[in-house]
Amino acid sequence: MTKVQLIDWVYHYSYEASLGPFNLLVESGEWVALMGASGCGKTTLLKGLGGLLTPTSGGLYLDDCSFNRRMATQWWGKKMGFVLQTHGLLNEWTVMENIILPSYGHQLESEVIPLAMMHLTELGLLDVINRPTRALSIGEAQRVALCRALVMNPSILLCDEPTGSLDEIHATMLLEHIQRHRSRHSMTVVMVTHDTYTEYVTRTIHWEDM
Repeated sequence: MTKVQLIDWVYHYSYEASLGPFNLLVESGEWVALMGASGCGKTTLLKGLGGLLTPTSGGLYLDDCSFNRRMATQWWGKKMGFVLQTHGLLNEWTVMENIILPSYGHQLESEVIPLAMMHLTELGLLDVINRPTRALSIGEAQRVALCRALVMNPSILLCDEPTGSLDEIHATMLLEHIQRHRSRHSMTVVMVTHDTYTEYVTRTIHWEDM
């Protein structure tokens, strides 16, 4: 399990525009929903929690250790999983090739493929396993991105509007899959969302209260 914390975290978009300062603590094993109006900075804050942005001041702490670029290769892909709105899938690669990508250099393919197959099965994606990701629907790409994020059993999962492109059936499927994985591995989850999923999340943070 892993806790993540921002202390006096500030990010400057430009000379005139900035975000913060923020102080936020997400305890190990929590599932936190971050809610707020479009354009308020939720995605930027989520990227800050993942160490994808370097703050102008303040810091990011993972299990009370200050995050720095030397830690990035240890955390990204291995201990921290991302599902961003842009997906970041390689369009000419197949679904399976995209999912096992984070394991390259870290884990044997023979060990990763059974895990990938489990995620694909539970998310209803077996019929697209050999399809290039450019041929996927937006909703399918969203679920593939989740499979890729989970295949390395991360300690922290950061999701940006993971159900935004899904109908109700597939949104429920995705959330229940996150819940199962969280239960199995005591994973910490932070999710930017416009919807209230009180049956899944342990805490909801509204932007105006931060």
